[in-house]
Amino acid sequence: MIERIYEHIKSLITLSEELTREVERHGSKRDVDVLSEVLGTLKARKVGEYVVIYYRNRYRCGFYVIGEDETTNRIFCRSLRLYRMNLDEITVRDVRNAMGYDYEVDEVSEISKGRYRVQGDLVMEVIKAFESTTDLIYDLCKLISVTNFINEIDNLLEIYETFVLSRRRLELVSLRLEAIYKSLKERLSEELREKFINVIEEPSVEDVEDLLKELIKEVRDSQVVREINTLLKALKYNKRELIKDLKELANEYGVSHLSKLKDIRLRSGDDLYALKELIKSIAEDEVTLSERGVKLTEELVESEAVYEVKFGRHTIKLIGSYVSDLHVSPHSFANSFILFREQEVVFEHPEHGVRRVRVPPCIVSFTTMR
Repeated sequence: MIERIYEHIKSLITLSEELTREVERHGSKRDVDVLSEVLGTLKARKVGEYVVIYYRNRYRCGFYVIGEDETTNRIFCRSLRLYRMNLDEITVRDVRNAMGYDYEVDEVSEISKGRYRVQGDLVMEVIKAFESTTDLIYDLCKLISVTNFINEIDNLLEIYETFVLSRRRLELVSLRLEAIYKSLKERLSEELREKFINVIEEPSVEDVEDLLKELIKEVRDSQVVREINTLLKALKYNKRELIKDLKELANEYGVSHLSKLKDIRLRSGDDLYALKELIKSIAEDEVTLSERGVKLTEELVESEAVYEVKFGRHTIKLIGSYVSDLHVSPHSFANSFILFREQEVVFEHPEHGVRRVRVPPCIVSFTTMR
């Protein structure tokens, strides 16, 4: 069917060219220009199992793809996000990448990292694949530990940049204190409310510190407690304290290069950015498994279950742990599944039927073609 469609498109291009030549012979330049606006420029080329079309007129231009679904034999047509490319240079890989996948699942003998079109418009992305369950668990624990380390470093550098380099320490702390007051106002005692108002109106480092220490004893909201601890640290933070904290973190996570940190330049945001990039470059190799990384990985293993996921008209059946929002540098595992064991993932669709795909232990997510 694709061959027939391609021949029809070529015939349409030929007719368009003949019509243009006819108007050029018997009409004016203005007539040719008007016809050109109507017909535009149409080119087509067969690329593997697809027909790729380039169309341009006065108002729009772009690439389009026509293909045939192998299970229903239906034709699909989509716009392609291909920019600054010559039609003659476009490959099958370019077309698939623009549609949001790398391979047809039937083309590969085994699943590894990559994006696979399973059936219809359903794409399975294998974010990371592993040779064994043990490798997956260790690597996940390591990734979480590295991310925890980097996040804690980021937090320290953000406190230093926001409150120390800005030279507006007390003003910024007071503004955040006011925000805390507004969120807790109804839950505070009359005495503490009055103290809040007095400190906000005439803040001093000593009064703000006393208020924060008193407040942290009464607050149960973990997010507010974190904010209070941040402000307590920010009140008297300096370069010496930052270096001390960085060394303690380095010792805790086994990052030997950073634990030997001596005097460094920390006078601007650029200096902090350079330090952050340096830390990231050595973290993956040096960070050891953290207690939190081990604990979170154990929780993920224990949450393993049988899932039957509805994705549009597709049904996906698998055994794994659902991850709603786990950001592990440099990956984002939001709305993904961790499959701790090798298994057959089953895909069902009312039109495309049933397909079984054997996958290794891996981290996967599902989406549709663009």
